[in-house]
Amino acid sequence: MKVVQNCLLFSLDSMIAVGTFKAALKPSGQLGALLFSVQTVAGTVLLGLFGFVLGVRMRN
Repeated sequence: MKVVQNCLLFSLDSMIAVGTFKAALKPSGQLGALLFSVQTVAGTVLLGLFGFVLGVRMRN
């Protein structure tokens, strides 16, 4: 259960806080840092797409 909680906190931190939280989990190794960056970009893009779709649906 603790592993799942750590994974969720890591994912949430990468998508909304961009590592600014003082007690944040840090990626280990180059692959972890790359995946952290990819997840941050993907989360931002998906959130923007969601906002765009929601705006279009509310307008129509």
